Amino acid sequence: MDAAAADEDALFDAVLAALTPEQTAELRAALDALDASGPPYATWVPSVRTESGAMTMPYPDYSPPVQRLRSAAAALVVVFPWVDWTGFRDYEDPASLATAPVHDAMRMVTRTLRGERFSDGHLEGELAAGRLQAAIRRILDAV
Repeated sequence: MDAAAADEDALFDAVLAALTPEQTAELRAALDALDASGPPYATWVPSVRTESGAMTMPYPDYSPPVQRLRSAAAALVVVFPWVDWTGFRDYEDPASLATAPVHDAMRMVTRTLRGERFSDGHLEGELAAGRLQAAIRRILDAV
């Protein structure tokens, strides 16, 4: 393993080590609440014309269980070059995350939460596919 990979692994390990029992419990509870509520995960707020004549862009208004999970999952976000991570392609099937390396599950969580910042609805797509839930379950199984 090269030094850069070792440094990145250390970042992931530090995030896992910093998880408190309360954060872990909240992740489990938030995931259970999301599972109980199921889809739809968001309703889309349509474009509107403002008083100035500008048009707003549509955006997802996420359900309370999604907002809860999103907030709890923020504890799993790792600062790494997630935009360059192509490993997500290995996890098109959410079931494949059950045996994924924990760091890859954390990469998936980071990619999903950060991706929403740059592409409205990314989170909804990952939830609908079941990938975010599977990644969080994998992490919870390891802690």
